[in-house]
Amino acid sequence: MPKQICLIDADTPRELRFDVNAFCLMEDLMGKTVNQMDDNPGMKDLRIIFYCGLRWMNKAMKLDEVGEIMDAALEKNTLEELGETLTKAMSQALGQDTEEHPAKKRRGGKKG
Repeated sequence: MPKQICLIDADTPRELRFDVNAFCLMEDLMGKTVNQMDDNPGMKDLRIIFYCGLRWMNKAMKLDEVGEIMDAALEKNTLEELGETLTKAMSQALGQDTEEHPAKKRRGGKKG
């Protein structure tokens, strides 16, 4: 799995990295698999996605800190833009089409 880095403009430019560890932590915290994630995640899920993507830089980072980073990002981006950026980065990290959300793409599915 490629380590997909996603650049987010927040308080400072932040690099979110989605690798196996990030996805496993995401599943643990959300209580669902990546394939079960919704197309329109709620604020809690978005904060968890941010947290998992940022954690590679600072393993001691807390969810409250991530919420503050998200607040700064939302001053510069809409919630929809942030969600689309995260979805694209996660899809690319999973080797999926960037047009499809990870929950929509089934393993081993063939197009055509």
